[in-house]
Amino acid sequence: MWRLQRVTPEGLTAVGSPADLRTGTYVITQNGLALGRDLFEEPSPAPKPVVIRTDDREPHWTVEVLI
Repeated sequence: MWRLQRVTPEGLTAVGSPADLRTGTYVITQNGLALGRDLFEEPSPAPKPVVIRTDDREPHWTVEVLI
């Protein structure tokens, strides 16, 4: 199960239901491990993997709600 937490000036706020989801910056975790990008990616334009146990210190994701 994935956990979504919104990044706010006060810290992280858990998203309890899809109705709570707003456009903004989030941290996505599973079992306490953040979903993020590898800091040492090859420079090619090829797609890059998304990994758990990322070495990214601030694995923030921008989520845009389109409804």
